[in-house]
Order: sequence, then structure tokens, then C-alpha cells
Amino acid sequence: MGTLRHVLLLLLLLLLLEPGAQLAAGLSSALGSSRHINTCSAAEERLCDFVCDCPEDCSDEEDCGYDSEPPFTCDFEKDTCGWTDKNVHSYKWGRQRGYISGNSASDHTLGTDRGWFMAVGAVHDNILTTAVLVSPRMRQAAPACELRFWYQVWDSGRVGVDAGSLFATLRSSSREAVVWRGAGSSVRGWREASIFTGRVPEPFQIVFTSRRSLSYPGDIAIDDINFRNCALPQPVSACSDQFPCARGTCVEMWQTCDGTDDCGDSSDEDADLCAQYRKCDFQNGTCDWTNRKWERTNQVSFSSSDLLSGPARDHTENTNAGYFLYIGNSNGATLLSPSIEPTNDTEPCFLVLYYHMFGPRAASLNIYHRTQDPAELIPAKSEQGERGDLWVREKVHFSVNTSFQIVIEGVLGGGRFGNIALDDLILSPGCRISNDSLSPDWELPTAVPSRCNQGQFECRNGRCVDQNLVCDFRLDCSDQSDEMDCGNATFDVSDGGWRDHSVGRLEWTVRQSTSSSRGGHLSLARAHGQLLSKAKALSPVLGPSGPACSMQFRYLLYSNSTFTGGISVSSVDRALGTEVLLWRTHRMRNKWTSVTVSVGARPRGFQIEIAALVDNFVPRVQKVAVDDIAFLNCSPDLEPPTAADVSCNFEAGLCGWYQDQTDELEWIHDVGPGFDHTTGSGHFVFVDVSSPDLRGRSARLLSYPQRSSVETMCLSFWYHLFGPHTGTLSLKLRLGGGDEETVLWTRSGTQGNEWQRGLSPVPHQNRTFELVFEALRDGFDGDISLDDITLSSRPCPALQSCSFEASQCDFVSSGRGGWRKQSGWTGGIASGPKTDHTLETDRGFYMIVDTSHDVMSRGQSASLYSGLTSALRGPECVQFWYHMSGDKPGQYTCTPEGNHTQTLHTALHTQVGFPLLCDLSSGLCVCVCVCVWQGSLSVFVEASGGQRVEVFSESVTQGAAWRLGNANISASAEWKISFQAVGAAGTSSHIAVDDITFQSGSCPRAGFCDFERGLCSWTNTQSRALDQLDWDWTSAGTSGKYPGPGLDHTLKTRTGHYVFLSSRSRAGPGQKAWLLSEHMPATQGSCLGLWYHLDSAIPIHMGELRVLLYSRFQSFQSWEVRGHTGNWAFVNITLKSSKEFQVVLEASTGESGAIALDDITYNAGVTCEGVQSDRPAPVAPSSDHYSGTVAVVFVVVLLLSTVAGVLLFLYRRRRGSLSWGPLSWGSLSWGSLSWGSLSWRSLFKGSSETGSEEPGFDNIGYSCSDEDRITVPSMPES
Repeated sequence: MGTLRHVLLLLLLLLLLEPGAQLAAGLSSALGSSRHINTCSAAEERLCDFVCDCPEDCSDEEDCGYDSEPPFTCDFEKDTCGWTDKNVHSYKWGRQRGYISGNSASDHTLGTDRGWFMAVGAVHDNILTTAVLVSPRMRQAAPACELRFWYQVWDSGRVGVDAGSLFATLRSSSREAVVWRGAGSSVRGWREASIFTGRVPEPFQIVFTSRRSLSYPGDIAIDDINFRNCALPQPVSACSDQFPCARGTCVEMWQTCDGTDDCGDSSDEDADLCAQYRKCDFQNGTCDWTNRKWERTNQVSFSSSDLLSGPARDHTENTNAGYFLYIGNSNGATLLSPSIEPTNDTEPCFLVLYYHMFGPRAASLNIYHRTQDPAELIPAKSEQGERGDLWVREKVHFSVNTSFQIVIEGVLGGGRFGNIALDDLILSPGCRISNDSLSPDWELPTAVPSRCNQGQFECRNGRCVDQNLVCDFRLDCSDQSDEMDCGNATFDVSDGGWRDHSVGRLEWTVRQSTSSSRGGHLSLARAHGQLLSKAKALSPVLGPSGPACSMQFRYLLYSNSTFTGGISVSSVDRALGTEVLLWRTHRMRNKWTSVTVSVGARPRGFQIEIAALVDNFVPRVQKVAVDDIAFLNCSPDLEPPTAADVSCNFEAGLCGWYQDQTDELEWIHDVGPGFDHTTGSGHFVFVDVSSPDLRGRSARLLSYPQRSSVETMCLSFWYHLFGPHTGTLSLKLRLGGGDEETVLWTRSGTQGNEWQRGLSPVPHQNRTFELVFEALRDGFDGDISLDDITLSSRPCPALQSCSFEASQCDFVSSGRGGWRKQSGWTGGIASGPKTDHTLETDRGFYMIVDTSHDVMSRGQSASLYSGLTSALRGPECVQFWYHMSGDKPGQYTCTPEGNHTQTLHTALHTQVGFPLLCDLSSGLCVCVCVCVWQGSLSVFVEASGGQRVEVFSESVTQGAAWRLGNANISASAEWKISFQAVGAAGTSSHIAVDDITFQSGSCPRAGFCDFERGLCSWTNTQSRALDQLDWDWTSAGTSGKYPGPGLDHTLKTRTGHYVFLSSRSRAGPGQKAWLLSEHMPATQGSCLGLWYHLDSAIPIHMGELRVLLYSRFQSFQSWEVRGHTGNWAFVNITLKSSKEFQVVLEASTGESGAIALDDITYNAGVTCEGVQSDRPAPVAPSSDHYSGTVAVVFVVVLLLSTVAGVLLFLYRRRRGSLSWGPLSWGSLSWGSLSWGSLSWRSLFKGSSETGSEEPGFDNIGYSCSDEDRITVPSMPES
């Protein structure tokens, strides 16, 4: 208590000594924000106000929801920037990296799995659960304040997403309003969004809320939050051609009396200054405007459960309680001003208004003026389509020489949701109210009724076609009117359907050139908005389009002064809320420049967006323009002459393949990593996943539609996956007219620095189909390459490997229950492995058979057969990984006379059961019969002539882990391999296999590898919980961007192979790579030998190499080295473990250089000093003599049973009684039996001697409660 009292007194003293700074910090804490460093002791009102008041370090803006240095962004790489989770249940926001929805994912900042972002956790209940992420409290916000961020909303297979999946609110002491609502669509990728706060004059917080039920971790994620233009204007000494605010700042003259506090003290909206303006904010009615079908309401009036109804706040007060005019139920409404006198040039008449057009139903907002003549209606301004969840400022000038009325019309269209709203209508002093009365019975002219039904388009010749056929690059109207105004534009006569969709201070307008020969063009101009955002021009909805579709246009980017800006072209999918960049430039061009942009195949309607942003745009000295837009070869029916050329070596282009433009990555047709497969110096296509500029998820190369096939074909190709953290390459098949794709083949992670051959059958199809090569960027350091694709009309040769990720390859099942393909995600057999071996995730597939007693009775079997393969020229090694778990997936057992069975678990490689015959009076039992095989996993090679040879068998469950199995095989005739599972009448038991491979040559010994033919039995782990990178397999003479030793150790040449980890990694120093051995049995001393090479020129952050023993998610270090060896060095290490383990060779990256390994050896049971440390274990059944082993066991057991029977007979005869009686295991007490007391002398002489005894059996303990099993303790050391 004394210490606590002293601490409190010290804090009080600090408050008294430094009242300013300490009080500021205390108030800041009270406001709910995190601790601020505030080294310059700035006043409380200057903290978190988007202005750096501490000139040295801007620490007054520290921990304010953004980094303290402009631009004010939080990328979550260092910390949360003060953003905090405010939940009390399991559904929480947290800072994480690497995975979204259980899948490897990149952040937006770095574009890798090492980057951080904020994401929600999992929801396991059907109840709607809420997660809340709250920013620190910021001081205030300017009217143009924009919070730009990137987000992911992805439905990973649960209950879908809606607007409640992610939305944002602004919260302060006097207001709370929704400021952003997502589209409610699911997209696996980062999408950009903006929150426009509006003017906030008091401390506030931004709150991101997610409401979900049954979701996975990371389904919802946020990254790169950036605050823009949020600071109020700063004081200056004088204002030039600007309005002087009361607080010593300046704003533009056009910002006065416009219904927005731009000064920050409302002096630009002062009542005296704006006395001549007529403003209607709808807080108390519609003023003197005539309302026809507009609804005066506020957000409070809407249902709280419907997030998509109406504006979430008004413009006047920026709260959910403020009023506005709204169209939500009717299809349209009009609003009429009072009658206005004729205007004059000395005092212009203009209307300032704020409109809100949100959602797909927001069709158009039209502004007209009308005169006494009822038929005269003059358009003044028209806005088409939604603008987003914000209030947009607009200003419309009127020059009319007679009395008139302003008419504002809102029109709703079709769509799931949407609205149009109006607020803060302000008439300038030049709009003087007239006493003239215009016709009160006037109605807005109605459109001429169409002859076509709803959802149809009327051609100019009167024919009706489906509305979806308009602008689809096909001529459906005979007069071609369905393809008019569809983006093609010279802007001389028609705008081609292009519409300005800008919301800020810049806009696109059609301008006529001063040169009569040039005509019109689309030009950047100043606008009347208040936001500092891009100018956007949108095409009509186009498509679908074909693969060859491109957009051709000319642009001008000119300035005679300092220029910061550019032009971009993007494809927009309104339904999904996605935008894909197609082209951009920042280079000035003082003359018109032509460019062609690939649009590609797009399966549904899309729009093209032309955007421009120029800082401090001055129209007189800067020119940004676009002209002569044309869409070329966009019909989906158009095929180039090379469309059928699926076979391609890429020497002359992409042949019959094309890029998918709907993703954000592209295959590069170049020389890639430095060598092709065809000639060694030619072309191929590749994706460099390590490029720091990449942010997309996948690159897709598609074939043109191929005609239906009558037989199965074979696609052969050569691929190259290399790098410490490369991605995934998949081959998919997509049927014509659909979006569903079937995976035919896939590989993930590094496959070594050599071209590998891929083979995939292409099943016969009854309709057209496309082939798709997809490079998935789920790794971020390496390259993925393709070359020499060949499609042939014959079956593929026998596959050399099968991971079951894409298909079952040629494997088929027969027998009881049957083998089936499943993953931990799809389920099926509930007791099966939760992860596969290939990917080590719940999404990876394997083959499994249920050996439980309710599926497979004792002794029943199920076999998995490969396809028929031609005779072998020499020995081959089949290698596979298997998983056996549950109660008795397979074992030996036998049944004695009567109804009782006992199973004896021995120390043999298999489990052997002995039927026991017991004397109830003495408790002595002996084996009297031979065991019968009950269950196992066996591998057979079956020749076409009927010969069947067992090459592998296992029947012991050794824990829930994937284990390596291999066997040498040979066949002089056609053959196939089969995996046979035999049932053991177990409970929740299974046998699974994965990653079956065939390789020429004999199988390597456990732990041995010279890496000349690959990794042998060593494997990279794919679990990112264990490491971040992979060991690569290469030779010094093979080109590559990751340097290693100049020679291998085995051959001491540039063609010899080794494994290595390069420190030239995007992840930086300290990143680990694990190389794991197969499972090794417990040992008192086994010798591991290896040659290693460390190359580190920088003494700081040097690479490190360690040897670990890994067992059941625990690792123990045995040896470590770091630094620089310069040459190959050797080490041998004696390993000891009391339980089964795996050897882990762990490397950590440094600042430079590489770590390499070669020539690994492992001598089991022998220390590195040559001492035999382990007792010779019973020989496990090998692939070559397993049948012999079974025979030996049979004979030994029979002999032991006979001897034991004779001994027991003599013993009972000596005792004078010999009565076996009925077996009653429940009454048997084994504890009194001591095999040590049964010496030879006691049996034959009838007496026990107290002197030195002959060596006898050790004691064996028995427990009746242990499921009637005899437990044999491990042998004591001699």
C-alpha cells in the first residue's frame, strides 16, 4: 500500500508541475483516445486535428488512428495506430496477417502474407454477432474530409454477406450516423472505398462494425486507412481574392453562403453575410417550394434493421435526426421553386443544392426551368446513375429573360435498393421572387409510351429486343440502333453514351476545339463540388465481350507549369463493387497520343471508367483530354485465326491463348527467369510473384473455346515453380456458357529449379470448353512459368505423381465401403485427418477408407487401384504418405476356444494377439494357437498376368500423423499398383493415403539424401505455423535470381544438386525454412551427418542453420551454426530422443548470402563415435521379405506356445492337479503371477532355491480393466 501511495502522490505532483501537458493527456484519455507522445506539449484542442503542431516529429498526431507523419495513413504494419476492439464476446477485431478464411492471403500494403491488417475472428453460432472496431477520438473534420481504405468482404461458404457484414458509423457526443455501407457482395480480393465525413465540429470517432453469423476468421478485413483533406484551413497573414474567415484563414469566394461551414467557425455562413440568400434545409418543412411526391423524412424514421434505406444522415446537421427530401417508394417526384423574375447579367441567378444518389435504383436527377408557356421545359442539368453514399454539392446557373420556375425531377429505376434525396437548396440573391403566377396545373411531360414490354428495348424501326442485348457488341436491331451510343465516340456530334460521374471539384465535359478540323473531345474542367476527388467519366453498360476486345483512344496530357496528375482507364463491375485498373499514365504528352488497352473477355455487363486527377488544376495552363474512343473486336462470337492453336511454345506469341482481364495480374510473355524450355533461349510466359508492385490474387491464361471432344485427350506442358515462397499453378476446365470450373491438375510451392513436365487428361465434353492456366498468388517470393503446351488426341501416359488435389488421377476403388476422396473441409468420414499432407490445410484432399466396424467387418477389404502401366526398364521407388488412426485400424488377433479373446500388444512392428488358455486356480495362461491376420494397409504390385506381389504392409496405429511409406518395385510386364485396407472391426478408425509418387531407381535409406534426384524422403512443410519459407532444390549451373554455392558437394560440379535458402527474400532477415525428415523411432543415440555451406558477407543479421528434433508439436534444438563458411563444411551430430521424432533442418535468412545443404546421412542406433546405442529392434516387415517375416513369426509363436504348454503341464503335474476348467476372465487375478519365480529348477525339481537364480522372464503386469488387454512394459536397459 505504501508503494501505491507513493505512486499516486508522484502523479499528483506531475499534474501540478506541468498542468498544460498533463491535463491535455488526461483529457485525451477521458475522450477515449490512446496515449499521445505530444513532445511539444500542444494544447488539447490541437491533438489529433490532422495538423502537425509539433514541428520536429508531429507527435501531437501520434496514435490518432493514423501514423503521425503525413500522409495520415495506418497500414497496421507496426501497430493498430490506436484502433481498438470493443467487444466482450469471441467475435472480435484483431491485427493479423497471413490468412483470410483459412487461406493464405496478402495484405494490401505490402502485397504479401507478411503484411498486417485488421480482421474479424470466427463466428461459430447461428446467432447474429457483432464486432466493433473503434478509432481514437479525432478533434474535428473539414467538409472535404475523406477516409479512404481497402477492405475485404468474402463469404467463405457459410451464410452469405449483406450490408450488415461491414459498415461504418461516425460517433460523437451529439451525433451518430452511418457514413458508409458496403455493397453486400462477396469478392475474394481487396476493394477500395471512401468515407466522406462531412463537416464535424466536435471530437468524433469512426466505428467499423461487422455483423455475421457462422463465419470464418478474416472473412472481413480492413487495411491502409488513409485520412485525406481532413484539416481545416490554416491561418495566414492575408487573403488574396479569397474570403477571410474570422479565425484568420481563407476560403474561396464560391464557398460562402453555400450551406457548408468551410471556414471552421461558420463565418462563411454568417447570417448577415447570407441574408439575401433563400435557403431551405427542410428541417421545418419545404419552405416556399412546391412538393410533388417527395417525402420529407430523416434516417431515424427508417427501420434500424434496413441499412440500405435512405441517406443515413442529412447534409445540414450531418446527423441521423436531420431532415431531407427523399424518393424511396414512388418511381419519381418533382419539386418546383417559387416563380422567379427574369435574370440579368449584373447579378446572376444560381441554385446551390446537395443531392444524394445511392444504390442501383438511383436513375437520374434532372433540373429544368419552365416559363409561362406550359410546353416549354428547358434542361439545365442532369445527373445519371448512383454517386455513392455521400452528399454531392451542385451549382446550376440560370439565365432567363422571362419569369420562370426551377423544376427538380428525381427518377428511380430498377434495382435491389437505392434512393434519391435532396437537402439545402439555396437560391442566390440574383434569383428574385416574382409576383407573376405561372400555370399551377402544369405537369411534367410524360414520355411517349413504348410499344415494348418492360425489360425490352425499342429499336428505331419499332422492333423490340431484350434490354440485355443493348450494347452487347452484337447487332440485334436491323437498323443497328441497339449498338448506338455504346461507347464509340468522336464527340463531334454524339457523346457515345459517356456520362460524367464526378462528385468533386473536377469533371469531364464535352468541349469543341477552336480548330474546325479537330471537332469535339472529352475535356477535364473545374466543377462545383466541394470534394477533392477524381473526375470520372463512365461508359454505358457494355458486354459481355469476347477475348480479343480492346479499347482504342487518343489522349492529351499537357501543362506549361508544374504538373502532378494523370489519366487512368478501369473496368467497373457495379454488381460486385469491383474496379480493375486496365491502363494509366502520368507522363505529359504535348500532342495527341494513341493508345490501345486490352479489355478482354468479360462474362457479364461492365462499364469503362476514364478517370483524371490533377492537383491545383488551372484550365488556362493545363489540358487533359480524351478523344476518338473505339471498341474493337469485342463481339463474343469473334475468334482469331489462332483460336484452335492450344499447342504452343510461345515463340511467336500466345497462339490460341489469351489473358484474363478480369483479374489484376498478367502472364508476361518474355524471357522470364532467364531460360525457356523449348530452346534454352526462347520465349515462354511467367508470373513473377515476388514483384513488389503486384496486389492481385491470380493471373489466368485461357484458351479460346474449343469444340466438343468425343474422346479423352491429353494436355502436356512444362512448368517451373521456383522460389522460397512461390504460389500455386492450376489447370482448370470451364464449360462454354458457364462460370463453373473444374480443377484438372495443380501444384503448390517450389518444385525445384528445373522445368517439370505436367500431364493432365482432358475428359471428353459434349459442348465447347475452355482450358485455364491459373497462377495463384498465395506465395510472394518466386516465379511461376509455362512453356511447350501440347494437346493431343490420345490418353496420357501413366502419371508419375498424384496429390489428389485436382482429381483421383487414374485411381479407382473396389471393395467394402470403398476409398473416397475428401478433405477436412468437405468432410465425409468424420474420423479422417483434419489436414492433408500436400498442403497441410483442411482444404487439401486425400484418399481415405473407413475401417470402422459398422462399415467394414473384420477381415473385409477395400482396394485402391492405379491405372495399367507399361513394363519397367529397371527398379522404381513408389513413395506415399499414409495416415492410420482410431481404435484398431488394423492388427493381428486370434480367438481361442470359447467366447473370449485376449490381445497382447508386443514390441514388434505389428500388433500380435495371443489366445490364452488359463488355469483358474493358479492364474497361469499360455498361448495354444497361432494368430490370424485381421487388418492392415498393404501395397501390392499386380502384373497383367495375374501375379500379385506384396511390397509394403503396416497395421499399427502410431498416432494422428502422416507417415512416409515406400517400396521398391519391378515389373517385366504391364502392371498396376493397389493399396489394400483390411478392416479390424475398430471404432472410428480409418486408413488414408496421399502424395503417391513414382521415381526411377531404388528407394533411399531413411534420412539419407544427396539431392541428385530431388529431396528423397525430406520434405518442406507447408504449415505457416512452423515456418515462412521453403528450401529450394537447384544446381549451380541453372539460371535463377536466387544465388547459391557455385558447386555442389556430391559431384563437386556445377551440374550437381543441393538444397538452399537464399537471403534475397522479400520477407527480410529472420525468416525460417524447415526441411523435415520422415518419422524416426526413439533412440539413445543415432548419428546425423550433413554438409553445409553458409555464405554471409554482412556480419549483422547473418544467416543461421539449426538442427532440431520435432515431436508432437514440440521442437528441441540439438545444434546451431551461423556466419560465413565460404566452402562446404561437415558436421555429424549424435541425436537422442525418448520418443518418436522428426529431424528438422531449420535455416533463418540473413541480410545477404545463402545457406545450402548436401549429402545428408543418418545411422540409426549408432552414435557418431561408432557405439551401438540401441538394442537391435525387431526387424520391421520390409517391402522385399514381408511374407518371410510373417512365416518366421508364425513358427516362433508356435514354438513358444508348445514350450510354454509343456512347462505348464509339468508344473501342474508337480502340483498334483491338472484342471483347466472353464475360462472366466473376470475372476482371473494376474497380479500374483510372477514369471520370475518359474525357474527351470522349480519346474523340474519341485523346489525353490534361494541362491543365485538362473536368468528368467521379467514380470508382466495385467489389468482386467484395460479392455482385457495385456500390457507388455518396455524392456529395461541391461
